[in-house]
Amino acid sequence: MQILTKWKIEKYRKGTLYQVIEFEKNQIVASGMEGLFQILLTGDFPINENTTKIKVGDSYTPTLWTMTDLQGTNTLAKDTLKTLWYVYDDNKGFISFMTIFDQNEANFDWWEIGLFRDIDNRMFNRRVYPMGTKTQDDIFHAYCTFVFVAEEDVSI
Repeated sequence: MQILTKWKIEKYRKGTLYQVIEFEKNQIVASGMEGLFQILLTGDFPINENTTKIKVGDSYTPTLWTMTDLQGTNTLAKDTLKTLWYVYDDNKGFISFMTIFDQNEANFDWWEIGLFRDIDNRMFNRRVYPMGTKTQDDIFHAYCTFVFVAEEDVSI
């Protein structure tokens, strides 16, 4: 099985969608892998909209395996509002997390993003990508989707 990650940022201004940025890949970090093993082995701390948050920051420092948090001077974490999951007939399935950064939140250059477990602030993954600058006129919707592929097809 392969696990792929897809990120999406929807940018709104005055209620109108003006840009969608989609990018793939990220780096799982050691704390994230330990967290996934803990969930699989014990069933403790499920990952859903009640237990996760998406965090953004302004650092473009490359991700290291040992990182436990975003690296930016400016960061903001928001609880996920929605979790969706689905299993396809073509040996794929996904789980997707979504949150909204409102007008007065996270108004800085977005360079890094990660999914965190709320109960212990455990970072699962981190991606560095130029997502643009959020201003007080903007509302950004952020999505993190994990795609599980049961065979060699790795396209998303």
